[in-house]
Amino acid sequence: MISVITTTFNRSELLNTLYQSLCEQTDKNFDWVIIDDGSTDNTKKVVSQWIDENKVNIKYYYEQNHGKHCALNYAFDLVQSEFCINVDSDDYLDLDAIKILNENAQLMSDDVWAIVGPRVHSNGQLEKEWLVKDFEKIKFAQLYNKFGYRGETYILFKTKCVKNIKFPIYDNERLVPENYLYDKLDKALYVLTFSKRICISDYKADGYTKNSNKVLCRSPKGVALSNLSYSSNSYNWFIKRCISYARFKSITKIFGIDKKCFEKYKIWLSCRFFGNLAYPLVYFRYKKKLKNEKID
Repeated sequence: MISVITTTFNRSELLNTLYQSLCEQTDKNFDWVIIDDGSTDNTKKVVSQWIDENKVNIKYYYEQNHGKHCALNYAFDLVQSEFCINVDSDDYLDLDAIKILNENAQLMSDDVWAIVGPRVHSNGQLEKEWLVKDFEKIKFAQLYNKFGYRGETYILFKTKCVKNIKFPIYDNERLVPENYLYDKLDKALYVLTFSKRICISDYKADGYTKNSNKVLCRSPKGVALSNLSYSSNSYNWFIKRCISYARFKSITKIFGIDKKCFEKYKIWLSCRFFGNLAYPLVYFRYKKKLKNEKID
């Protein structure tokens, strides 16, 4: 059985598309775990109506607004299914998605933490061609640096692999990017690739991708940790690891963050060396692009 996890904040008008796609699934062997991250709109009312309709097995949980990473911590603790997939409020599923995932979930061996495939835009297009073969066992990072993929992915998690990894929580911040989780899992485990397009995305203007400067200003520790984590993953592209280390140093400098608040990571000496060379330029660019952003 699969649990579909959706974390949401004030997006009641978007959830209906996802709900309808779940109602029409050809395989009903799933439940929908909704983590409401402190919504102040009518999300609770809308979801209550769906629960009464009883077309989908819905489990609704409300918590104070702490950000998606905290909501995922909560969701992973709650989920009892062997497998789970995080589907955002602005995504929806192909009608055979659950059937396809249930059929292939058991292919994951003990050293595999997920099945990973490409998310497709609502216009049917990928951001870049998916070149990796089906069910190839690779590191998640290699999907991007070895096979050149540049788009978003859907990820069918093996639940037991993510239950014991917690996103850190920083006071007054709302984000720790999800690569923090993937980098940790990459150290010892693999993913299976799958080209089937079963998850459709329709990115909105209030999303992370389109508001990176605002996100940085609101969650500098979370973004700094993301870059530190990325630079520690030896399966990531070396040059990007160096740049990520320079970004980490720049963010902590600009926002006056004590580096002792972060967990310790092993960073290659060569990565530190070239990261330090890139640091002045990266620092200058951050200062320039954040000049008109309010830092609070």
